[in-house]
Amino acid sequence: MKNKLTTLVAILGYLLLLTTSCDKSEEEINGGDDPVNGMDGVTVSASDPTIGYTSLELIGSIANYEDSLEASAKFVLYDGEEVVSEKTFTDLQNQEYTLEVDQLTSGKEYQFDFSVIRGDDVVTTGKKKVSTQEVKTNFAADGGFTSFRINGALEGILENTKIAIVTEVLSGETVVKTVTNEYDSDVEELEIVVPGLDMATNYTSKVTVKYGDEVLSESEEDFKTYTFSVSTKDVSNNQGGLYMEGTFTSDIDPNDDLALGFYYKKATDADDAYTWMDAEMKDETTLVAVGHGLEIGVAYDIKAAVKIVSEESEEVATEVKMLDDLHGGVFVDVAATGNNDGTSWENAFTSIIKAIENTESDIAGETNTIDMLIKKGVYEETEGINSNSSYLNIYGSFGEDLLEKVEDRDFLNNSTVYKNSNFIYLRSEDARNTKTRFINGLEMIATEDNQILAIGMGDFVINNIIFKNSNSRAIAENPEIVNAELELLIEDCTFINCKTAIYSYKRNDSFHRTVTLRNSRLEDIYDYCFWIQPSNSQTNPFTIENVLINGSNSQGIFRVDKNETSQNYNIWIKFNDFCKGEELKSIPDIITDIDDKHDLFNICE
Repeated sequence: MKNKLTTLVAILGYLLLLTTSCDKSEEEINGGDDPVNGMDGVTVSASDPTIGYTSLELIGSIANYEDSLEASAKFVLYDGEEVVSEKTFTDLQNQEYTLEVDQLTSGKEYQFDFSVIRGDDVVTTGKKKVSTQEVKTNFAADGGFTSFRINGALEGILENTKIAIVTEVLSGETVVKTVTNEYDSDVEELEIVVPGLDMATNYTSKVTVKYGDEVLSESEEDFKTYTFSVSTKDVSNNQGGLYMEGTFTSDIDPNDDLALGFYYKKATDADDAYTWMDAEMKDETTLVAVGHGLEIGVAYDIKAAVKIVSEESEEVATEVKMLDDLHGGVFVDVAATGNNDGTSWENAFTSIIKAIENTESDIAGETNTIDMLIKKGVYEETEGINSNSSYLNIYGSFGEDLLEKVEDRDFLNNSTVYKNSNFIYLRSEDARNTKTRFINGLEMIATEDNQILAIGMGDFVINNIIFKNSNSRAIAENPEIVNAELELLIEDCTFINCKTAIYSYKRNDSFHRTVTLRNSRLEDIYDYCFWIQPSNSQTNPFTIENVLINGSNSQGIFRVDKNETSQNYNIWIKFNDFCKGEELKSIPDIITDIDDKHDLFNICE
């Protein structure tokens, strides 16, 4: 029994020894922390590796090594568990050892270790992680109209290196365009354009990122170029110059491939080249441009156009529109800070009176029409003006939109207020001038007892005006003695706290002007609402349509300076849809040199 027990103990001891030996063979030994088996004090270490795009330089160090140990050292680089590269050193000393590896994959993680080996004894750094440098592109690519476009960012470029991006466009198997761009630093807003492609065509792109001959990344995708159409829609002389409007339609929004605009030239110069003018998109399909400084009284040919910038070529509309009578313009903006010459909004006059004076001198003797465009604001003037300008139109209430057309103005929110202690007198040198003059979009206030606006020879349309001042005549029709048939239309106006809304001076028997007041309102008129002095041969009555008069203080609705009974009112006055407020019920409707007439006009409901 004793012999059996002794034998069993011996067997268990042998198994224990065997087990300990197996565990020891699996152990990762670091000489720096726990040197064993004859290499006491030997240490190994690895410094930070040098990292490239597809290469690594690994550096290991040995310390406390004795020549008598006769060991070897090894560098190993792993891709997962697979050995990518290794190098053994046999003549060991206390120094650094390097392993250089290339032809790796950019931006990939690897592992490495450095070990000193003597038989079964190992001193090692253990496995350490390391990655090659990755160049990140973050590309978004798409076709343009005649180009392939790449936008995005480029990051990860190492110092003192260059990265090339090679962009190829293929039609089938054929490379039709190649563009190479080099970068030596990161780029936050990268743009690459490959020009010269056909519109509405299917292509394939191949984008290769390279370092020298090394390919870092490749990407391929199919794309299609797009198409567009453009045409001339409207040409007019709004905005004091040339206003051009066209249509632009496309599969996608315009991009930097295209320059949008118009071509124009004098219609009389058939052999002259067209001049380009940039345009912008007013909405999704409307192309707009405004031109100033062109010759006055000249016809122009205009066509909408698109330039393909990268190709320095163009597609233009086949339809050419003609503007028969281009005129110039003068700009007024009380807040302008330019050179005060009225040639643009930036260089606008800051005074309405100065603008009228300068415009009059500029167009003396001409037969053209000039638009005066006045931006919103308050204009306080002290000088009056007696203008002989035959063809001056005055438009107020322009806002901040530089492409705003005359008919698109917002009178309510872009008020142009004109204050003056004197008045404006407008007339034409030739009363038989066939061009009607327009005055609108203003709030006109007299700051002293005076007339606000005096109208002389010529045809006028006055609308969307607010007249104010208790002791002033709002509109004084002051015709000079001529043989002419003229018209004055006043509509959509408001007269507030004026002495007289419309005052018509005595006319010569050879002078006849049709005066019409329409769609307007009078409030708190101090004296007579209307004061007229008809000629002996009056055939064109003063006409009122859709007019409301209310408030107080009026002495009478119509004062007619005529030695004739008021019963004959229909010779001088014609009205329709006209009423006065209840508070004016007792005042005369018509007063003549002979008598008064009451109860002619309805009381407003």
